[in-house]
Amino acid sequence: AFRQRRVRTMGRREHIPWHPRDFTSVKNHPLSGMTFAQWLRLVTRYRRDIDYVRYFPRIAFLTAMSLVNSVFACIELVLFGRAIRKTVVGSDPVVIVGHPRTGTTHLHNLLTLDEEAFYTCTTFDVGFPSSFLVFPARVREMLKAIMDDTRPMDNMRLAHDTPQEDEVATNQLTSCLTSPYAPLMFPKLEGTFRPFYRLDADDEEHPCKPEDARMWRGRFWYFVQK
Repeated sequence: AFRQRRVRTMGRREHIPWHPRDFTSVKNHPLSGMTFAQWLRLVTRYRRDIDYVRYFPRIAFLTAMSLVNSVFACIELVLFGRAIRKTVVGSDPVVIVGHPRTGTTHLHNLLTLDEEAFYTCTTFDVGFPSSFLVFPARVREMLKAIMDDTRPMDNMRLAHDTPQEDEVATNQLTSCLTSPYAPLMFPKLEGTFRPFYRLDADDEEHPCKPEDARMWRGRFWYFVQK
């Protein structure tokens, strides 16, 4: 029970199965690592834009996960909060920029092979940005059940230890309020998120409010220090 769409890949045609959307699925959800305070802030802000009936299973799942995450986030704050604030980050980061499907993930993976020159966050780090420092190994193993072995849009390997984009973490830490990844959660509101693509108050078309830019930078820098 699926349709097929035909695409051209490197000169040859491939058939990619099409499956109907499963609104009850909770796998690979990019908000699974939010704390309850972050989740409550998101729901409060977008309360009129959430389809509570259709997405009830996901809402219930994310609410339950937020409570678990909050416990570990509190433990992490007590154990490592001071150390995180005192962490000095180098001034020579490597930033990979590119359009989707242009090989940025592959380049990211290649750079991370040089562990002496680079350090990158993993899928688990960005998935649980408020508590990944203290998550027990047994709990991590259990959480593998909510993640596929490959990315949903292609066949690239997906695991807790694979390199991942830091904006996944920042999006959760800001409760989808100031992140360019927010349209993934609320595609119908994409136009309202355009100021966050550049975070530039002087942008003539989509200026960003200074307080929104400060929020994004603060949360991003906090994650980098971790």
